[in-house]
Amino acid sequence: MKPVRISLGREPITVLLCALVAIAIARPVAAEETIPAAVQPFVGTWVHTGGSAEEQARRDAIEAAIADLPAMIRPMVRKKLTAGTAIVNSLTIEAAGSKLTIGETGGESLTTPVDGSTVEVKRKGKTARVRREVVDGNLRNHAVMPDSWATIVFRLSEDGRTMTVLRQVGSDRLPKAVLFEATYTRQ
Repeated sequence: MKPVRISLGREPITVLLCALVAIAIARPVAAEETIPAAVQPFVGTWVHTGGSAEEQARRDAIEAAIADLPAMIRPMVRKKLTAGTAIVNSLTIEAAGSKLTIGETGGESLTTPVDGSTVEVKRKGKTARVRREVVDGNLRNHAVMPDSWATIVFRLSEDGRTMTVLRQVGSDRLPKAVLFEATYTRQ
């Protein structure tokens, strides 16, 4: 028996290749989530350059916040606020996919989306609800813990080389929030 040859010619193969290309193009591809463009200028390592004047302003803000508390509990509250509001020497801000990581260089960091959604995170044994978003060109971080809250606003200079970090920390138990700022320079 002789083998039978079937000739498809060029046209059917061309049609088949075009069909395969069309299927590959039309197949739904999951869009890779990326960080908003407005966040990119904040990414990098930042070194505190505000010096002792900003550290003194932070201590003054703590004293103002606890001034109306009973004298007996001020030392305990002062100690807690001093530890919880420390100005770090160096900050690192990193973006990966749709998430942003902000932390002390070589120390603790926190990774969350930066789309304004609220996520629950555990830190130091406590649960916090954290929201990060860009508002009017500023990066805003807001956290609510069971006994306190904190808002941190990162604001860049026009040339993008200096970042001012405005921190506000409060609690229902404090008569006044602690409000201070720290200045960082891009490394």
